Amino acid sequence: MRNRTLRLITSKLSDACLAALKGASYPAARPYPTPSPDVTGPAGCPGSAALVAAWNEAPASVLHAQSIARIPISGFNDITCWQGWIVAAPIGNANGFALFTERGHLRKLSALELKEFKNAVCASPSAPPAWNNPIAGPVSCG
Repeated sequence: MRNRTLRLITSKLSDACLAALKGASYPAARPYPTPSPDVTGPAGCPGSAALVAAWNEAPASVLHAQSIARIPISGFNDITCWQGWIVAAPIGNANGFALFTERGHLRKLSALELKEFKNAVCASPSAPPAWNNPIAGPVSCG
């Protein structure tokens, strides 16, 4: 009898909790952390807002070349540039790096440009060392 009463109470409590949750309203999701609205990035690099614009303008074929899905990005951190190439970490539900170029106009790298990027980074001792890192970098030259 005691177990049956306990199950009945638990069932009624579960029903009441579910009903309360169904009627609840929740605030809209916000990207975190919120990037600063910088105009320029570090050392003459484009800023987060410019990279977000280039990200949003990228055609599906370019995203596919970098194995990236079209996901909402609120900004970029850890922006570094070298010889017209730009590497940045997206703020959003993403891991890894986004690769851009300023050659011609600011845009995400195409499949051909990805190969040029890797060749340039691997061939030059002046390339940022963090870019040639098999564990944490966008290129592995080994």
